[in-house]
Amino acid sequence: MLLLSHYTCPFSKKENFSSRKKTISGLAHAKVRAMFDHSGTVVTEAGLSDAVQIIGWRELPNAGEEILEVENEKRANQVMKFRNAKINEQKSVEHKVAAEEKHKIHRVSNEQSILQSTRRFFICYKFLMISFSVMKL
Repeated sequence: MLLLSHYTCPFSKKENFSSRKKTISGLAHAKVRAMFDHSGTVVTEAGLSDAVQIIGWRELPNAGEEILEVENEKRANQVMKFRNAKINEQKSVEHKVAAEEKHKIHRVSNEQSILQSTRRFFICYKFLMISFSVMKL
């Protein structure tokens, strides 16, 4: 059975990549199983500005995200947990702002509805008062 893995084509600007290392990018991580250069030749290390295909990603990173090489699985998990917590915190703030905005819109709508009901009540009240005063005459 042939098992295909996700692969990416990073363009390294800061560090060399080597095979069998743990890499992370955004919320994706990989154990580099193999790297290929532009001609399809297997390479064990990619230098600065070398475009290579990395095979071994569990899920694909987003385009343009920086790829970091970490020393072990434990450190990769720490970085991933930190990034997940940061993203969840950001989403929480966004959800809170959206909920407050909806609450404000709902409150204004309710206030307008109450104001219209009050106006209708006073119009009916005035009409009844006029009707009673006409009936007394």
